Formats: sequence, C-alpha cells, structure tokens
Amino acid sequence: MNDLNNPFSICFVLMKQRYNDYDNSIEKLNFVNRNDKINVFINFESVLSNLSMIKDIDNKLLLERNFPIILESEALNLCAHYKRFFVDNGLPTRVFLYYTDLESDNFTNFKYNDEFRSYYSNKYLRNPRFELLGTKMVNTIIPDLKKILEFIPNVNFISARNIDGSLIPYIIAQSDPSYKNFIITQDKYDSQYMLYNNKFCTHYLRRPIGAPAKVYTRLEDLIRALIGDDSAMDLLINPAFYSMFVGVDGDKPRSIDPIKGVGMKTLVKYLNDAVSGGKLTKDTESINLIKEAIPSDIASDMGINFNCTNLESQYSDLSTDDIFKITNQITNRFDFSSLLELNSTRFKNYPLMLNELTSEVRC
Repeated sequence: MNDLNNPFSICFVLMKQRYNDYDNSIEKLNFVNRNDKINVFINFESVLSNLSMIKDIDNKLLLERNFPIILESEALNLCAHYKRFFVDNGLPTRVFLYYTDLESDNFTNFKYNDEFRSYYSNKYLRNPRFELLGTKMVNTIIPDLKKILEFIPNVNFISARNIDGSLIPYIIAQSDPSYKNFIITQDKYDSQYMLYNNKFCTHYLRRPIGAPAKVYTRLEDLIRALIGDDSAMDLLINPAFYSMFVGVDGDKPRSIDPIKGVGMKTLVKYLNDAVSGGKLTKDTESINLIKEAIPSDIASDMGINFNCTNLESQYSDLSTDDIFKITNQITNRFDFSSLLELNSTRFKNYPLMLNELTSEVRC
C-alpha cells in the first residue's frame, strides 16, 4: 500500500488541488464549455523544486532504496488526479507533465545569455546534495515514466531539450488550437499564461516564505500581491511589459540575473513615465522600442532578461525542428494488461490509480 507518510508524497500533494476548490475557481472564470477538449499541463520542475527542499534530501534518498518507484508512482498518480477531474466532468482530456531536460547543453537562449539554465543543471547533476536525485531522474525515473506512459492513453511526459520547458504548453497549444489549456505550476514564469486567458487557464500555486499558500488564477490578483496596489493593472496586461515585470527580479533556475537597483515597482514607474511622456503606448510590444524609452543603464540587461522570459519572443526563435521535437513526444496508446502487470509487480507497494489514469470520455 502506498505510504502517505513517506517524505516524498508531500512534494506531489502540494501540486494537487481539492476538486471542489478547483471546480469553483474554474467556474468563476467561465472558461470551459460542455463540448471542449482539454489539455492539462503540470509543471514537473515544480515537483523537482519541492523535492529539493526536503530537509536532508540526500540522506533520505540513500535510506529509501525504492525512491525511484515511489516517485514514479507519485508522478503518475498526480496525472491521474487531474485526468479524473476532467473526464468525470465529461471532457476529453490529455495530461502532460512538462519540464526542461536536465541534460540540455545548447539552449536557443544562449545567444542572449550563455549561462542560461546553468544553475538548474548544476544544482541537480553536480551539487552533492541533489546529485543522486538528478541522476536518478535522468537515468531511471523519467525514462521509466515515458515508457510506462506509452501504455496509458492521453497522458504524456514531455521534456524540452535545449528549450525552456515552460514553452511546452505554448508549443502544444499552437500545434492544435482546438483544445482549451489548463496549467498547474509553482513557477512565476508560467504566470505569463494568464495573459492569454482565452486559451489558457493557469493555476499558479504561490507559496511565499512566511505567508500562507495561495492559488492565483487572475493576473490582477497576482500583480496586486506582488506590488501591493492596483496602480499597474492597465499597464501590465501588455505581454511585453509583463514579461519585463517578471524578469526584472531575475530567475535563479534559469540563471537570469536580477536588474541591479531596479525592482518591480521601479520598473513600473519607468514604464508609466515612458507612456505618460509619449515615448511608448500601453500596447507597445517591441522590446527595441521599450529599451529606447527606459534608462540606458538598464536597457541592455532588461533586453536580455526579456528575451529569456517572454513566451512569444522565445517561440519565434524556435525552428520547425525544435517544435517537432516537442509535439513528436505526444503518444496515445493503450495496453491495460501491461499496466495491470506493472501494478501487481513493480508498483505492488505503491499502486497506481489505473482506473483514473486510463479512463476516457466516450463520444
């Protein structure tokens, strides 16, 4: 039986929302129609980050020899949690775990920042505290998950090699616009998807240090939480301005440095002054025009951070082959007998929610 008291379960539980709360939040957004098809994107890097925050994680992994099996079971049951919700509501559903490949070595973003994602890969593959976790993820856990998911319909693990993983929902949504898209994430970077509220319903699970956890689905609520007032609402619904807003504080996993001496409120003031002075409009999206309108001593660094943050800018840098390498990972096969065998052998002590994982809406 799955041990809910193992030290790893909480890292996945933190990504799960209670069905009633999740249902109420979606209903308030008026996002879904009865005949919609659904993509659910679950940020697996958020799970990795949660695991890395376990006290003495290196020792706990050494003591628990079955930890790869436990983590695989937990990851698959996290997918089952969300698939069950939508299928039970009569909506055809695909579920995607997504993450940036830890072995990436030639990012598209290197042309802007040659250290891009170096902290992320070094943390999990070279830091002695997390090296066992990272190497097992690369060599065992993620390959196992991908292989198992070949037997499960409409559930996939998508890894982005040399592309930032948070582009995966954007790429898959662009490849088939017939789906409505849901994102579950603890990564502030993914809050950019709130700007596209006709295509994406984003649940950003924010857990600031020393404050209660909160789930954000509306950009205005998140902006208010980040800067404390409503002064920037009209300004930051511009995707370019919001990407600068997100990027100004930097992003450690992406090795994006903060802009020295400039915080979110200061950036908002610079942008407001530029709009008030006629140098920009609230709809300006060209980073080159924006750079000309903000102080010259920060313009270059802001441009770098923008190009490594803005979804549309990064997507435009991708080749057809880059996009194919993401969409080609989507499979839709089914082998229930193999799953039953796995559940009675490999996952005997940590059983999979097979009914929830394999259930489908019958058209």
